Amino acid sequence: MEAYGEPPVDAPADALFCVIRASFNQRRKTLANGLTSGMAACGASRNPSRAEVEEALKDLGLDQNIRGEKLSLEEFSRITKHLEGCFF
Repeated sequence: MEAYGEPPVDAPADALFCVIRASFNQRRKTLANGLTSGMAACGASRNPSRAEVEEALKDLGLDQNIRGEKLSLEEFSRITKHLEGCFF
């Protein structure tokens, strides 16, 4: 294994890991369900509402029913930066 010289994405690490953790916290959940129920447990100021998550996904051009395992690290970074101002 080789470590990156620079982080591969430019989202704040704590917020990025929180979004990723919430996305995979419960099995077989859509991304929207995971984020609405799991972000406060890992460092966000509160859980976003379903409407807030759906609006963020729509703004980013992502399907409302997408699951976390379908996203790339770059897509997680984009979601994190979109939600960052409201929840971290």
